[in-house]
Amino acid sequence: MIKTSKLTLENTVFAIIVFTVCVTICFMMAYPFYYLIIYSISDPSKVTPGVMFLPRGINFNAYIDVFNEPKIPRALLISIIRVCTGPLIMLTVTSMAAFTMSKRNLMWHKFISRYIIFTMYISAGLIPYYQLIYSLGLPRTFFVYIIPGMMDVFCFILIRTFIENIPPAMEESAMIDGSGYFNTYLRIIIPMCKPIIATVALFSIVGHWNAYVDTLFYNAADSRLHSLSYVLMQYLMSNSVAFETIQREGVDRVVQPNLQMIRMAITTITMLPIMMAYPALQKYFVKGIMIGAIKG
Repeated sequence: MIKTSKLTLENTVFAIIVFTVCVTICFMMAYPFYYLIIYSISDPSKVTPGVMFLPRGINFNAYIDVFNEPKIPRALLISIIRVCTGPLIMLTVTSMAAFTMSKRNLMWHKFISRYIIFTMYISAGLIPYYQLIYSLGLPRTFFVYIIPGMMDVFCFILIRTFIENIPPAMEESAMIDGSGYFNTYLRIIIPMCKPIIATVALFSIVGHWNAYVDTLFYNAADSRLHSLSYVLMQYLMSNSVAFETIQREGVDRVVQPNLQMIRMAITTITMLPIMMAYPALQKYFVKGIMIGAIKG
């Protein structure tokens, strides 16, 4: 009995320590996002540097200023279109390549697979890549966001490894019933690959949503093609004290805190879609990574 009580006490203390550590880590991870939200809706005249747990006066002027700025809604639309088309095209091309290269009896299978993987580790460099994009006529077009990322080698490896773990009998039975390769890919392979497809889709969505370097290199001169992340980067790096709308209004308010509010508001707008998309795909995430990365 004494040994059992001691063991129970030790387990209780251990559980309390683990719980405290986990709560602390969760708080440290969640608080920066929470801070962005409450800061962006606080009254600029009442905000002071330091830790906040509640908004200091509710004020939505920052969001009004953001959506009154003409290039913000346009940049948001560009980012939404990019996120809807880029991952879809990449998943289509990459999954078809992965299905094809999962066939061990394919001619030149090893050479083609190694050639594809080789490109992930060694590239020509930034300047040749830059010249290639310009020679293809992609700058100052929306296609510069889509075409260079149509094939992702890392995602190719994950999907191919996942397909190789699917029992061959599934595909063989479909072939016996008269199904061709494309029909088997579409009706058998893709439904069974939902976990890895969702995982890869999450990677691609986050990448497209947060990307701004390609806009900086190729579409900076055309404001109609600026993405939301690029606009956010501009305002975060800018030393100007106000938007054009604030300058036109001539409103008598503290300008620098208002600029900080606007930066927080744009960051919040940029952050929220990914925070909402991740829980929808999270149930597939661990399963997709584990099965796609470990060959049984």
